[in-house]
Amino acid sequence: MSEPCVEHWLLAHFQSINLSQNRACDFYEQLLKKYIHDYDKNDCVLLKKHLNKENIEIAITHYPEIGKIPLKYFINT
Repeated sequence: MSEPCVEHWLLAHFQSINLSQNRACDFYEQLLKKYIHDYDKNDCVLLKKHLNKENIEIAITHYPEIGKIPLKYFINT
């Protein structure tokens, strides 16, 4: 389980999101289905089809905390 849920993060690839919004994951899943109609959290092929470099750059802009992930987990300072 992730906090916030993965759908919240995925939604940032397509639209601005409210970082203070605290809703159940199914709320974000329904919003995400506007962009990925047949969204299934377990379908990596489907996600790969819809997410690309451009979407990832958009997500970082929409969700600044994403940019801190490498610092937190992968870069030793």
